[in-house]
Amino acid sequence: MYLNWKERLEREPRYKDFNEWPYIDPFRLPKGKQKRYLRNRKILSRVLSGASHNSVALECMVSSSYISYLLNRSLGGFEDIQPHLTSALIPNVRLRQGQRKLPFSQLSEPRGTRGSFNLLLNKVPNLEKNLNNMLEAFVRDKRHGQNLTPKIFHSEFIRILRENNWPQTHYPFDQERLAYESCRKYFHQKLNSLLIPKAKPKRVISSTTTSNRAYSEIQIDSQTLDLNTSIYLDINGTITPIRLSRLTLFLAIDVSTDCWLAYHLCLSNCPTQQDLLHLLNNIHQPWQKLELLTPGLEYKQGACLPTGLGEVFTNLGVGMIRLDNALCHLANSVSDYICNHLNATLNLGLPAQPKGRNVVEHAFNLINEFTHRFPSTTGSHPKDALKESSKNRKQPPVITLNAFKEMLSVIITAHNATPQNRLHGYTPLESLRNAFDSEILLINYSSIEHRKNPFLRQKIVTVRWIKKENRRPHVNFETLRYTGECLSSEKLVSKKIIIEYDIRDIRKISAFTLSGNSLGTLFAPKSRQDKPLSLQTFKCIRKFTRKHRTSGIDPLGSYYAWLLENKELPKHATELIRIYEECYSQQNNFTNEHFATNNQHSNEQENPITNSRHRSAIPAWSPALIK
Repeated sequence: MYLNWKERLEREPRYKDFNEWPYIDPFRLPKGKQKRYLRNRKILSRVLSGASHNSVALECMVSSSYISYLLNRSLGGFEDIQPHLTSALIPNVRLRQGQRKLPFSQLSEPRGTRGSFNLLLNKVPNLEKNLNNMLEAFVRDKRHGQNLTPKIFHSEFIRILRENNWPQTHYPFDQERLAYESCRKYFHQKLNSLLIPKAKPKRVISSTTTSNRAYSEIQIDSQTLDLNTSIYLDINGTITPIRLSRLTLFLAIDVSTDCWLAYHLCLSNCPTQQDLLHLLNNIHQPWQKLELLTPGLEYKQGACLPTGLGEVFTNLGVGMIRLDNALCHLANSVSDYICNHLNATLNLGLPAQPKGRNVVEHAFNLINEFTHRFPSTTGSHPKDALKESSKNRKQPPVITLNAFKEMLSVIITAHNATPQNRLHGYTPLESLRNAFDSEILLINYSSIEHRKNPFLRQKIVTVRWIKKENRRPHVNFETLRYTGECLSSEKLVSKKIIIEYDIRDIRKISAFTLSGNSLGTLFAPKSRQDKPLSLQTFKCIRKFTRKHRTSGIDPLGSYYAWLLENKELPKHATELIRIYEECYSQQNNFTNEHFATNNQHSNEQENPITNSRHRSAIPAWSPALIK
């Protein structure tokens, strides 16, 4: 039911108070409408407060009919529709589509036809639906459709009305052309709406927006460097240069301050989840300068990684870490470390969308400028003029691996101490210090209490005891037998326990009960105790021995010999360096306590009972002997 302004005020008296109407700032309107809007607002304010129409018309120099027009425009309308109120006071603004208020025109009572066609679409059941389905079948070129024209469309319109028994004396049958013009306009309007392709909403890549808080977003990526390096090996007293394959660099960058937080150089054929875990671990490890042995290299004044600024920067919490969809990034160990230890959000982004990590992609461009300066560069593409010449490829590159590591450390730390344009002239380290002094940064308190080793893994195994072999109880792990004094109990035989091991060195592992109580340390066989042995290297050895059927007491020595024989292949040379660093460089990271425990274990194995187990007077070993 349509209501005029008087009926509206009778039903809803709250509209009599003009102060309760929505407020529209007149200064936000176009200048040509501000004056008339203020006048209209003054008119309704006076009328609703009780002033007569004539007095307000004389005061504002308008007619009484204009005041009635404003009241109906603001308060009039159908009862189930909210009135327009203040928005109706803005001049020359169409508030709604015209709606017919009078009944349909008839032959006996002509009333005009304005708004009759739209009203007819709502009154006749399924009229609008059938017309739209017919148009859609025509546009989609469906088999059951027909080729429409305005004339055919109008004839279908009349046919549907007659099928619905629409009175022959009502609109449109009282018109000379049977509403042909209205039907033609509707035909073209709907046809254009179906033909014009609708713009699909673009998926906004939120990572393209710049983060404003330090450590709220960290971007990580890896790239195979455009550079070949070399090493020099002393083989039987002869120093032999060997060309290495291209290395892969992992890099982590804070988006807000543009600080390069950490990096990791992969010494393997392809990056793995372990390399990514090395990088994530380096983000919160205290940074120390390398001892630069390459002539002409020195660190820039004040250059360092953020963790070199103080202990508090090693415990800053991370908001979000953005990675791409590389296979090593999808590992469960990576998501577990990021989400459960760092308490951060993992965002793998959209495939083939490098713009989502534009900061780290730009960082690799800067590093490539450094690598392209060397004659042994591969260039950006196969046809790059900077690509190493065939003459130089016959000889190992001049730059060695150690020199490249030192240069990389100098270049990355120098970026953190260089003023940046987008940081308003501050260096990334200065921006980080300012953020730490003026902003509230997250602190990962769990890492302060206990810094988790990202390389630790757990597995449930069963304690075995083979009586006929006259051996102590053991557990099987990666085809090796692990033994220890802690398993010498009858209660543990054939029971399941939890072992915890470091994938960087599996020579010893820790044992726990299923309830979490510590049992002690288990040791691999003595043949594996001479060098640090990572899980990755051990799996390579097993794969190699299965393939080539090598034999010998120490498969590790055969593996080393095979690598030396194939040292001319760059990828094998790179693998050799990785194992060398694992066995010797990382050996300094293990404390003397480890070797003391090792020696203690060796002494335990040489007790009188064990040495005399072959004596006929001594019975076979059993867990009861140690009670």
